[in-house]
Amino acid sequence: MRKPIVRIAVITSVVLMTAVLAVILDLRNRSRDDTSTPFLQEQGNSDLRGQLTTIGRRQGIEVVRVTFPAGTDAETLQQDKIYLVSVPDDPNVPNIPLDQAMALSAAAAVDYFGYKYTSADAALEKEHRNDAEFLSRFPGQFFASAKARTGVSSSTIAAFEERTGTTFDQTATQTGVLLEPDSLYMIIINDSGNVTFDTFRRRADLGIVSAHFDPGAEKRGSNPTLNIIVKNYGQVSGERDIVFAALPADLTFANPQTVCRVYEGDLKCRTGPIAPGQTKAIWVDFHLAGNFIQCSGEVPLNVNLSFFGGRPDQNPGNDSSQATLTAVCPTPGADLDIGVQPPQQQPDQEVVFPVRVRNYGSDAASSVVVSHTLSDGVTFQSAQGADCNVQGNLLQCSLSGELDGVTQYGVGGEKNFSVTLQYPASQICGLSEERRETFSVTNVVGDINPLNDSYTVFFQTACQADFGLVSARFDPVSVPSNTTPPSTTTLSVNVENSGSAADDAYLKIFWSNGNYFSATTLPPYCDTDWDYLKGYYTKCWTGILSPGESKLFSFTYQANPTDNICPADVPLTASLSLDGQGNDQNWNNNTTQAHVTYECPQ
Repeated sequence: MRKPIVRIAVITSVVLMTAVLAVILDLRNRSRDDTSTPFLQEQGNSDLRGQLTTIGRRQGIEVVRVTFPAGTDAETLQQDKIYLVSVPDDPNVPNIPLDQAMALSAAAAVDYFGYKYTSADAALEKEHRNDAEFLSRFPGQFFASAKARTGVSSSTIAAFEERTGTTFDQTATQTGVLLEPDSLYMIIINDSGNVTFDTFRRRADLGIVSAHFDPGAEKRGSNPTLNIIVKNYGQVSGERDIVFAALPADLTFANPQTVCRVYEGDLKCRTGPIAPGQTKAIWVDFHLAGNFIQCSGEVPLNVNLSFFGGRPDQNPGNDSSQATLTAVCPTPGADLDIGVQPPQQQPDQEVVFPVRVRNYGSDAASSVVVSHTLSDGVTFQSAQGADCNVQGNLLQCSLSGELDGVTQYGVGGEKNFSVTLQYPASQICGLSEERRETFSVTNVVGDINPLNDSYTVFFQTACQADFGLVSARFDPVSVPSNTTPPSTTTLSVNVENSGSAADDAYLKIFWSNGNYFSATTLPPYCDTDWDYLKGYYTKCWTGILSPGESKLFSFTYQANPTDNICPADVPLTASLSLDGQGNDQNWNNNTTQAHVTYECPQ
């Protein structure tokens, strides 16, 4: 179960930055063995709190040493303290950019800076600290994030660099400042939120092992299958989306399913959670455009795919791949192709299978029959769009009429129907293994391409949540401004789990313009968060919702007064979305909008 969000208040302090730089200057004159107290103006009380020890104060600012004893790998750093972070001399400490070790949600957008040196640097300093001009070439490293160069810290850092000739190195790349074993870091965070400093940055490492079409050559008009093998080489579980770059014009995605679908204009396939060392296979079906009228020779078609989104993993070098399909000219005749969409579970264990049959051949096909062998305990219930009957455990569905051959535009005859099967309850919920059902197509005339005459649809029988935004509305929908007391409106949001498993999700609310209203009341487990692209937004944890359970959120907003000219009422939009953290079986009901009008003073 995921925990609710905890936020830490923003504190912007020039005094704090000055104190940190003063400490940095002192450290350039000290060895590692005596950094615990020399620069402190006030000694601390050694208040031990796990990994945090208060060791004193500098210009009124608390100085905290952070240590990482055995078995402990992370600590939360707040904004109102100076931190001395001692990284252990451990081979498991990865040499990664400091931004990754800081576990920032958007590292380039956070304002932090500091100073780092190793035990070897400290020994060198201790040996030569009295040498002429030694301190001017002391090998310690100053560092600053990209935001520190443009944010609150920028002027202080610039002045320090100019006065001392020091350069603050970047923190976001492998050639910048790295997390290294047996090192000491002094860190000041001058931005909102909390930061988790993680010395053993355990990350998933999802890699695309292979991507290939099988077979590698297909006749035009067929449905080739791309086989993708993904493996997690990392130390923790992870999941990401596989995104396909611009597909060749002759290839189109042919089988919408839970794993793969076209979303916001791109074909994306979810890997789902992959445990460390686990390998997972993903199949993606395409349709290869048929061209019987104008077809000459073989044409190679390249498909490029790569990981997108999710938490970055520790090795981006294995995040992409390419597969090549050779398109060949078809043979004259009928070429039936069958496809089955992943089913949607219905009440009483009834499962509906949408079936599609197309003719990609040049000749028409008649007396078409679709067959399916029923598994033990599974019974045929009904069909729509076809005449179906059962003999023993063999289900046969006859399609009326003919399926025309492909025209010069690559379009052949197509028929769609659905079959409803009923499963025992034990085969629907409570099992985690993957089910598969195979449907096959035949016709009297014969088929020139038997490779696409059968289709196996894969689906999970385990129950899954389905979070949806049932409603979202403001009351009242028009709010006058500059009233005493300020006028308010209430946004009511109803979230429902219409799936078959209990789970939780996050509700997110973005305003089209956040200057006109302020939240006065937020429900429990709700707080303000930051998105690098969209800015501030409200984020709420739904808690665990059982199947069929709904939850009502109520937000109170007051109209902010305006001293500016307000020539016309301002219509505003609140955009709402649900994030099921990869556990939502249906994305189509996860977004909605609510509208309210900000009335100008009369």
